[in-house]
Amino acid sequence: MVSIHLLRYALRDLISTLSETRTSCHDTQMYSIARIVWLDAQGEDGWKSLQEVKDGPHLAQIDSVGFVIREDDTSITLALAIDTTNENSGAYMTIPKSCIQLRTKVE
Repeated sequence: MVSIHLLRYALRDLISTLSETRTSCHDTQMYSIARIVWLDAQGEDGWKSLQEVKDGPHLAQIDSVGFVIREDDTSITLALAIDTTNENSGAYMTIPKSCIQLRTKVE
């Protein structure tokens, strides 16, 4: 698993590079970077005994880092990458706020 520190430095380098080579009027620095620790559903397909289901996986703790693209009362959307030239984002996810255990701003 990639450490949060490596992701933090990689995102800082990305922002620095984008700010030096930017050709778009959109600035990645207008988006904050957040680390979100949240609970996600888990499951399996196929037939299992009820005891296997009871003993099986429960909620998974997920650690996500990304640009905060959108936020409202119920959810937050993170993007792993931003293409400022073409004004696109890639590898994004929307996380329900009710699942969030911890949120920190990445400096």
